[in-house]
Amino acid sequence: MKTFLPIIIYTAFLFSCQPVTNSFHYETEEEWKLAYRIYESELLQKYELGASQLDSLLSVYNEIEPRILNSGLKCLAQLNQNDKLFDILTKSSVENKRRICNEEWFNQLPNQEKKKAICNSFNQSKEEFTHPQIREQLLIMYINDQYVRGSSVDDLHESTGLEIEKNLYDEGDPISTDIANQKKLKQIIDEVGFPSKTMVGELGMMSVFLIIQHSDLDKEFQNSQLKNVEEAVRKGDIKGPHYAYLFDRIMINSGKKQLYGTQFSYEDISKGEVTLAPVEDIKNLNKRRREIGMMPIENYKKLFLSRENEPSNDSDKIKINKMKSVQNGMSAPDGSLVDLNNGLVSLNDFRGKLLVIDFWASWCSPCLKETPIFMELANKYGNENVNFITVSIDESATSWKEFVNENNWIGNNYWLGKKEENPLFSFMYSEVEVDSSELVLVGIPKYVFISAEGKILNNNAPHPNSKKFEEELNMYLKY
Repeated sequence: MKTFLPIIIYTAFLFSCQPVTNSFHYETEEEWKLAYRIYESELLQKYELGASQLDSLLSVYNEIEPRILNSGLKCLAQLNQNDKLFDILTKSSVENKRRICNEEWFNQLPNQEKKKAICNSFNQSKEEFTHPQIREQLLIMYINDQYVRGSSVDDLHESTGLEIEKNLYDEGDPISTDIANQKKLKQIIDEVGFPSKTMVGELGMMSVFLIIQHSDLDKEFQNSQLKNVEEAVRKGDIKGPHYAYLFDRIMINSGKKQLYGTQFSYEDISKGEVTLAPVEDIKNLNKRRREIGMMPIENYKKLFLSRENEPSNDSDKIKINKMKSVQNGMSAPDGSLVDLNNGLVSLNDFRGKLLVIDFWASWCSPCLKETPIFMELANKYGNENVNFITVSIDESATSWKEFVNENNWIGNNYWLGKKEENPLFSFMYSEVEVDSSELVLVGIPKYVFISAEGKILNNNAPHPNSKKFEEELNMYLKY
């Protein structure tokens, strides 16, 4: 199983709170489970089943929560049952109409007249904010948070409406971004108090949540904001599941048991295996998940395990396709690398010899333990028909250069540059998260063997500290 690099600081934490509940309430556990089977069916492209489940739920409830209705109507759209879709939406609440009318899939449906009639039946006034300048600051912070975690520039531009390039930090690795964002959020809270949806809008509040969620390096700040997030959920400013993710993250990081079952202690997608981190009162886990507006734990595990084969959006599909473009036996992409003198080197320049690549970053602790071993092997095999190169995926060339120079690294050291524009970053894509959790896009350290002819021999080679690494290296050198 590949190990992904979470940056986690374990903290001491004690917290007592009243249960946070979801605004929509299902009368029975079976009805709740039925609702999320609709959600699951749509994600897994079982549209006929999802449409049937929607009929069953609507026979009990005249109104259902927006995300479930959205999934059910998407099933109808896939089955070309548009008249039925329009009829259901016409009878729905203003909240549900507003949600569906803003969905891209709905706006692509035929019959403009019916869509117009539905979407003009309520006031679609633009969202207004009492603190637009603070909202813009938060959206810039949101852009930075998501960009360094792999979101595409186009997606971020579309979701925020802001010009992205000019707003990015110069030093854009996850740690420095999280620290910078946290510092700015502290200043905002000191200035105006904890933000609200009225002040900064829904996306602004999402930014507030993500910054707190990613503040693992400041346990005191992260813990202190849990009460504020809890209160924001009660007011409808932040979604209940987000509170659950934050609460569980803090508890697990402090060595305690989680409450909502959002954190896994073990996962191997290829084997279909996943294990929850320890849960307090596990018998009532689904009861708590139901109260806070989360799906049943059984569905959560199932969707988590299906994530590799069912990417959740078009952007994810693009990344999955890039990952598939660097499979073993394929020709390696010809990306450019930057050397320490700011010169450019093509990957094809290394043809004629076996090539071994170490993908790493200066903020990646496991990488820094492996790279010295990698360099020792490079020195050991210096007279053989092989090139060893290290490729940093740091966002900043400055961070990369400073680290290499301070640590007196010798050998062939390169920087990947703009990751989204470099085809070599395709080696980094591995898996995609589902169900409101952050995407997991980069697994490092990563080692790749490429033949003298430019063919990918192993796109996920053993680590240098393993005997298998050198055994595999010697095997390829014999060819």
